Amino acid sequence: SMSVQSNIASPFTVHLGCIIRDFAHGMARIGHRMKFANEYEPVCRHINCRPFRYFTPLVVDSAFVAPHALLVGNVVLGHGASVYYGAVVRNHSVVDATLIGDHTTIGDRSTLNGQLKIGNNCVIGIGCSLDSCTIHDNVYIGHGAVVCLGAEIESGAIIAAGAVVPEDTRVGAGELWAGADAEKVDNVSTEQASEVAHLAHDAAHHGLSLIHI
Repeated sequence: SMSVQSNIASPFTVHLGCIIRDFAHGMARIGHRMKFANEYEPVCRHINCRPFRYFTPLVVDSAFVAPHALLVGNVVLGHGASVYYGAVVRNHSVVDATLIGDHTTIGDRSTLNGQLKIGNNCVIGIGCSLDSCTIHDNVYIGHGAVVCLGAEIESGAIIAAGAVVPEDTRVGAGELWAGADAEKVDNVSTEQASEVAHLAHDAAHHGLSLIHI
């Protein structure tokens, strides 16, 4: 589990940091253009880590945050984690950080809002919506699924695509849930668990490969 805590800075430091980071992003893209003369990479002023109430998202060097993904406020991203294109992770709490575990992947256009705890080696599919919930290790959330406020998904569980997990629902370890409102339909098989582990590994490896492009 991660014990990293978010940074608190003065307003002047926050604004100065944003200016420096904005400039650095632009210079990085110009450098990319100079290094690969046959590839066009436009200078983009979009900054994908934004402070809120002086809490700035913490992202380690081995994590990947895609262009036009957005992290806002009290968010901590673990080693080898990936947040893909168009995803938004937002936490305005000054008390509890949103923690995204090591080698966990947040799919394109997913929205994570509030105080979330997401474990290691999880896959959050494309277009998911998660609101102040707890996700343990090795969990797969299918494309377009919704996990509502206060829900808890225990280790090794699978939430099927399009499922809606109601508020304060507890999904047991190794269970497969589907439907709206979601309910248990089966236990996760050995083959399914192996496939989730494979997906998590591939997604994390792909994210790492994109960091220094």
